[in-house]
Amino acid sequence: MIAGLEERVAATWAAAEDDPGAPLEDRDVSAFHSPVTKITARRDPRIPGRVTIRIDLLVPCTTKLQRTADGARWQIAEAAAW
Repeated sequence: MIAGLEERVAATWAAAEDDPGAPLEDRDVSAFHSPVTKITARRDPRIPGRVTIRIDLLVPCTTKLQRTADGARWQIAEAAAW
C-alpha cells in the first residue's frame, strides 16, 4: 500500500507490484450493478515496481483503504452511492 487519492467520481491507489510480468487489463464492471463502473490499472513509467489502480464511480462516494493481514482492503461507502 503506497498512496491513495480520492476525486469526485473516481479514486486512485498506487501500489507496489507483486508480479511485474503479469498483464494489466482495464475492466468494465458496470454489469455487476455496484458503485464501481470501471477498473483501470497502469504501470507507473517513472517508478519501477509501482502500479496505479483507478476506479471510476457511478456517483460520488467515499472510499477507505485499510491494511489487512494479507494486504489491503479498498472499501467504498456503498450506501451513500444508492
